[in-house]
Amino acid sequence: MVTPPTEEPITAETAKLHTRVGTDLEDALIDLWIESGRIMAEGYQNRSFVKRTMEALFDTCPPRQFELTLPPIIEVDSITFYDEDEEPHEVDNADYYVDVDSGRIALKKGKEWPDVELRPMNAVVVRYKAGHGTAEDVPKTVKDALLTYVTYRYYNREAEGSEPPPQFYWLLAPDRRWNA
Repeated sequence: MVTPPTEEPITAETAKLHTRVGTDLEDALIDLWIESGRIMAEGYQNRSFVKRTMEALFDTCPPRQFELTLPPIIEVDSITFYDEDEEPHEVDNADYYVDVDSGRIALKKGKEWPDVELRPMNAVVVRYKAGHGTAEDVPKTVKDALLTYVTYRYYNREAEGSEPPPQFYWLLAPDRRWNA
């Protein structure tokens, strides 16, 4: 990840209201649980929730069609091939399609990736923005799952390291990407 999310899908205030916490004494802990819950939920769904900038790195030339991780894709900033002399060769964004929902990128008919001798590692860099946008754009089921997670953690502190309650996964399951 190049730039992490600048906000979380839910706020500490919302989580405290849901858990019926009336003080600010544990805000840092609640913020931690919100972040860890988001990370778990994104991993389970194989999706990004709030906007961040990411990079996909390839050691070899990618196929004509490939998939980026953690969609939805807001935009592809660049696809850059680096040759053995470390010279960048950027692909024109008019040369490929982007399916924002699946995260797939495909070359257009008659277009080719740059024909260069690639450096041995991280030869192709795809920089992109992923997520639903802002916290307001995150699906309500995800927010509900995060509230469930924070409440569980608040009332079950001794259960550190245990699985979240099944409701957490039930709320996330309908939008889970299985082929990721």
